[in-house]
Amino acid sequence: MSRSAASGDTVLRNASTNRDTTMARYSWQRPVRHTVTTLALAFALLLGGCSGAPDAGDLQPLLQTQLRANLQSAQSAMQALGGDQGVAFMRALGAPDPAQIRVENVEIFESRELDNGDYEVRLRYDIVAGDRRDIQTRTVVADKADSGWRLLPD
Repeated sequence: MSRSAASGDTVLRNASTNRDTTMARYSWQRPVRHTVTTLALAFALLLGGCSGAPDAGDLQPLLQTQLRANLQSAQSAMQALGGDQGVAFMRALGAPDPAQIRVENVEIFESRELDNGDYEVRLRYDIVAGDRRDIQTRTVVADKADSGWRLLPD
C-alpha cells in the first residue's frame, strides 16, 4: 500500500491484475462522489424533460376528444337535416359511433415553439374504430393552459 502525494488517496496494487486501485482517502468520499454524480445526472434529465413542448401522451387524449366531438357535430347536423334517417345514412356510409373512436400510436415528428408561446406540432397517429384503422399525418397547434394542454382550432 502506498500513498499518492498529489491527491492524498490510498493506492492499492491488485496482485491478480497487477493494476493500481485508488481508494478514497476518507470512507465518506466515495459515496459523496457517487451521490453528487447521480444528482447531477438526475437534474440534467429533469431539465431535459421540461422542454416545454407537449409530448405524445399529452396530445393523444386531446386528438381523441377532438375527433369524437367533430363526429358528434356531424351526426347532430345530419339529425337536424334528416332526423333518424340522416344518422342512419351516415352509419350506412361507414361512420362509427363517436364513442368507438380511439387514437393510438401518436408519434411526433417535429415540434416548434411559435412567437406567442404556442407549439406547432407535426405528428402521425392511428384512428381506430372497431376493426378499421386509418393513419393520419397532420400539424396541430397546442397551447398550455392552467388546466393542461389544449388543441387550438384549425
